[in-house]
Amino acid sequence: MGKGLKPDFYFRDIYAIRPAFLQDHGVRGVILDIDNTLVYYGVFHPTQRNTEWLEALRKAGIAAVFVSNGNEERVVKYNGSFGYPFFFKSGKPLRRGFLKAAQVLGLQPSEIAVIGDQIFTDVWGGNRCGMITCLTDPIQPEPWFRFRIKRALERPIVKRLHYTEEQIP
Repeated sequence: MGKGLKPDFYFRDIYAIRPAFLQDHGVRGVILDIDNTLVYYGVFHPTQRNTEWLEALRKAGIAAVFVSNGNEERVVKYNGSFGYPFFFKSGKPLRRGFLKAAQVLGLQPSEIAVIGDQIFTDVWGGNRCGMITCLTDPIQPEPWFRFRIKRALERPIVKRLHYTEEQIP
């Protein structure tokens, strides 16, 4: 039957997702969305906080791949200083981009967490592939009509979710 549109975990932002949390759930690699998950639309370079978070993943031995519906220029510029594998215009929620990322990571879908801000692309696509899905709140509301429609359709699902709170000793 599958999980459909329901994420496994729900976080306020990516920074609430700690490497130890991912490791505790068997995650060895992550598929990351860029737009409105790591940086807002039109921001072409990572922030210092993005860089620190990604470095913490690397130090923990968690591999990363960017899978974006954005164009090549967007993804290449953001990824410039990292050099991670990436896929642009990936067609999320189609399975193709997620499965290519899993192949590049050399991991089983159950060892991969998909982290993104959209239910109908990141969560649905990751769930369709048997991956662990982590929904984040968007960095800020999008002004474009198509996103306002998508967010309105997501709202009933998000209202039923509760933030995942990490147990910190």
